[in-house]
Amino acid sequence: MADTDNPEIVRPADEVCCRSEPELPWEELLGYASTELDLYSTEDLTALAAALEARGMEVRYRALRIDAGETEWHRIGEPQWHWLIVAGGEACYQDPEPEIAAILTAVEALDPPARAAWDRCSLRVFNAGYYSGTTPFSIRHDLSPGTLARLAVAGGLLRFTLYRFDPRKDKPAAPGSSCADD
Repeated sequence: MADTDNPEIVRPADEVCCRSEPELPWEELLGYASTELDLYSTEDLTALAAALEARGMEVRYRALRIDAGETEWHRIGEPQWHWLIVAGGEACYQDPEPEIAAILTAVEALDPPARAAWDRCSLRVFNAGYYSGTTPFSIRHDLSPGTLARLAVAGGLLRFTLYRFDPRKDKPAAPGSSCADD
């Protein structure tokens, strides 16, 4: 039976677990970017952010106010504060499982006051981001039942974001020019 008869079969030559350089200058790779933790709250999360930083996380956005005009894009019902946190350190994650697990480990180690602030957040979004592209044929990343259970206990919402491929940004330079067209 050919693998086209069974859609569950993924040809190993087309599946990858890490990013590499595209073969052609205008190709964009399909792949995992990172997982960001988006926290939304009506209260100040400075102490919670400091507690997560002390446990190895990196705070990217501190207290960004989401106003009424932006709530639909952020999928929140009312204006709130937004914090964006990522797993810090030197680790380079090739798929979401270990990155989500690292963030959950930091959350699970929070002291009671910081954990109470975590619990009062209106949303705790674990946002796994992916680049869409033309190569490879496919990729797969799994979240184990244990990680999913930890995510549920922490009150986390799992979100997937696909960043579009824009071929206009990846055109090869014309002969004799110093850069590609924008």
